[in-house]
Amino acid sequence: MMNLPLKLRKQTEYCTPKGPSVASARPVSFSVEGTQIQLRAPRHSSGFSHRKVRHPSHSYNVSSINFTSFSDGLVVDDSWRYYSVLYRSWGFYGPWFTGLLAEMDMSLTLLTPKEPKAGVSFFHPRAFEQSVGDFITFRYSNDIWQGKSNWIAPLDWQAVTSLPCAAARFDVMPDQEINPAGSLYEYLFFPISDQYLVEVRFKPIQLINESLSESDKLIDRSSMAQLRDDIINSLQITLSPAAAAQQAKALEGLTDSSLRKEFPPMKWTTPEQDAEWEAYIRDM
Repeated sequence: MMNLPLKLRKQTEYCTPKGPSVASARPVSFSVEGTQIQLRAPRHSSGFSHRKVRHPSHSYNVSSINFTSFSDGLVVDDSWRYYSVLYRSWGFYGPWFTGLLAEMDMSLTLLTPKEPKAGVSFFHPRAFEQSVGDFITFRYSNDIWQGKSNWIAPLDWQAVTSLPCAAARFDVMPDQEINPAGSLYEYLFFPISDQYLVEVRFKPIQLINESLSESDKLIDRSSMAQLRDDIINSLQITLSPAAAAQQAKALEGLTDSSLRKEFPPMKWTTPEQDAEWEAYIRDM
C-alpha cells in the first residue's frame, strides 16, 4: 500500500499508518555529569510545522543548567524543576492518499526536586519508586473535574532490567468517562544521580476527532508502539564513576535491589471530592 503525505480522501476503514523506524537512525549521544546516554531515534519528521526539533548538546554540567519551573495551575506546587534535552516528532501516514493519520512525539527531560532531601538517593529502588510516584502526582493529580481525576496512572508498570540502574516504564491514561479527548502518555524513568531523574515521554495521537477508545477502532497504534519500543530497547547508559559510586552507596546492605512488580494506579481524590462525584452521578 502507498503511504504518502498527500491527503485526497478520508480514512474510513481500520488501518495501521506507516512511519519511520530506527533501522537507519543515527545514534543520539550525550553525557550528563559524565554519565553517557545513547539511543537510536529517527530524524525529526513531524507532519506539523510548529513542532520544532531539539537536539541535545554534547555534554551537560547540572550546575550550569538553568532548570525551569512547571507552569502554575497545571501542577500541584512548585516542587520539581525540569530541563528539556531532546525533542522529536514523527508523522504516520495512511494508505492510498489518506495522508497524515497519526503523530508521535518524544521528549527527553532532566528532572530534579526543587529541594532535594538529604540522604535520599534515587538509585535506591524504594526512593526511585517514591520519586516517580511523587512526580506523576505532582504532574497529574491537580486535574480534577466534578470531584473525579482526569487521569489514571500509573498503568502497565514494568521494571526495565536491561539498564545499569533502576528504570521503569508505565502509561498515563485519560479517564475515558470524563476525559475522552485526553491523550495517552507513555513514560520511561531512570536516575542518573542521587537527585536527578531522566524522563523519556512518548505521546502517540490518532488525528481524528474521536475519543481514544473510538480512535483505536479506526487507527491502529501498533506502528507507533513499535517505534517507541525500538527506541527504548536501543537505550544505553554508562554511569560515570561518581554516579556508579553513588549507586553503590545507595544499594549497600540491600539483598534485593529489584523494583516492585506492580504499581497500581494512584488515588488522588479526597473523600469530599469522591462525594462530589457521587452527587454529580446521582444528579445526572
